[in-house]
Amino acid sequence: MDRYNTFIAKTSSANFAPPDHERWAFEIDDDVVGSVKPEDAQFFAKHIAGLNLEPQCLSLAPFCSPDAPGVLAQMANALRDQGRLGKWRNELLRVTGDSGQVRGLIERAAVRQLGIRTFAVHLVAYSQIPNGAATTGMWVQQRALDKANDPGLWDTCAGGLAAGDESLLLSLEREVQEEAGLDLPSLQRQGHLIKRGGNIQTQRNIPEGFLVEELLCWDIDLPVNAIPVNQDGEVEKFELWPLDKIIDGIAELQFTVEAALIIHQSLVTRGYLEQYKEG
Repeated sequence: MDRYNTFIAKTSSANFAPPDHERWAFEIDDDVVGSVKPEDAQFFAKHIAGLNLEPQCLSLAPFCSPDAPGVLAQMANALRDQGRLGKWRNELLRVTGDSGQVRGLIERAAVRQLGIRTFAVHLVAYSQIPNGAATTGMWVQQRALDKANDPGLWDTCAGGLAAGDESLLLSLEREVQEEAGLDLPSLQRQGHLIKRGGNIQTQRNIPEGFLVEELLCWDIDLPVNAIPVNQDGEVEKFELWPLDKIIDGIAELQFTVEAALIIHQSLVTRGYLEQYKEG
């Protein structure tokens, strides 16, 4: 447990880090929705109507706020034209200000360059290991080896970014269906309820820009006959691990940073870590 506790403490601290380069606030209607590099702020203000350059701030003029969707689309298109974005997804995500108000939508590929907060939904899935000993295990997925981020690392049973046109629960249901082939509404009707966990705030420097994300977590106790099967080709495989293997895997850096923190929170909430403390 010493290695595990050391890793969790170190990761929790590093998971909320300031930018390692200068970034200016990006505001819509006086509400901070992201951040940009100074040179990008200057470029956007010069080439996109409605954007103003203020001291260390790029802002969309209040009278232009009804045009925010068009302005955000122009910003994403400009970054794409400069060859600075990864795969264009044709997926729109929420642009949410510090106030909590949604100010618009933007192409997923552009959110890290613009430091825009994203919302990720995750399901931690427990199940009894069918070994006759009533041992609790956890379903985890190995991320596909060709994924752009964290290929081959282990992750929660299912998770992904909440789409701009969906509620958080609908996004969770979709991700669980796409990644694990599990029908959450049907499982809940059978009495296998999802339980809301806490939120985890994360921000850190990544090659694509600056990641700002809120992890929204749920967990569930699956029946033994509910076996995850990937539907979208983004999962290498699923395995049902005993909890001691989960703890060792996290300590040995086999999991993504986000998954490690989400799983840790769930294990603490359920009191499972107490069983594995060294005497």
